[in-house]
Amino acid sequence: MNFRRGFWRLWIVVSLFWVGLLVMEQQKGPTALWFEMADGWEARREIASGGGVQPYDPKNPDAYYKGLEEADRLVKRIWRGNDARNALTAMVMLPTILLVVGVIVGWVAKGFRRV
Repeated sequence: MNFRRGFWRLWIVVSLFWVGLLVMEQQKGPTALWFEMADGWEARREIASGGGVQPYDPKNPDAYYKGLEEADRLVKRIWRGNDARNALTAMVMLPTILLVVGVIVGWVAKGFRRV
């Protein structure tokens, strides 16, 4: 019986199950989450470059309210990007942690073999 190969296969199955569960919960694939995260980064760049709310001008109040709407749209894009980043992090972190713990346990168990 080969425990190393068996646990490797178990890790693959559990990881795929975990990613599938998160994709179903998000109702989006990892690619869509990646594009939402990139869109959030782009919204941050737009804000940093001076996009968003303009100073209030009593002569042209419509421009101010358009700026508020634009700022609201940018903030929503940033929040969607943050949510996507958190989902992608959760997809990757649990399988990675399980793999590292498995490797450590295997290394420790290998030290108890009889010579």
